[in-house]
Amino acid sequence: MPRIVATALKGHLDDFPAHGEEFLFRNAKGESIHSSRFYEQIWRPAIAKAKLSKGTGPHALRHAYASLLIAAGESVKVVSERLGHTNAAMALNIYSHLFPESEE
Repeated sequence: MPRIVATALKGHLDDFPAHGEEFLFRNAKGESIHSSRFYEQIWRPAIAKAKLSKGTGPHALRHAYASLLIAAGESVKVVSERLGHTNAAMALNIYSHLFPESEE
């Protein structure tokens, strides 16, 4: 897990401590966040506020993140680790078209 994620998660746990078997991320009522409610109450309003296409899903943002890492010159290994792939070959299979040609 990247340090920035660990730091953000620690901050979240400091503000919203979980006890026993409570869910780590909860809604304002302290209940678990179901995917249908998440999309309706959180995701879609965030997409609208960011002025992104209504059809933009988490996978599109993941792909954009990978694209930005590659464009910034990150190695296949780093991209693979950041995306949680089991190995660099998996990242290459998915994102190889985005890596610059070595001959250039």
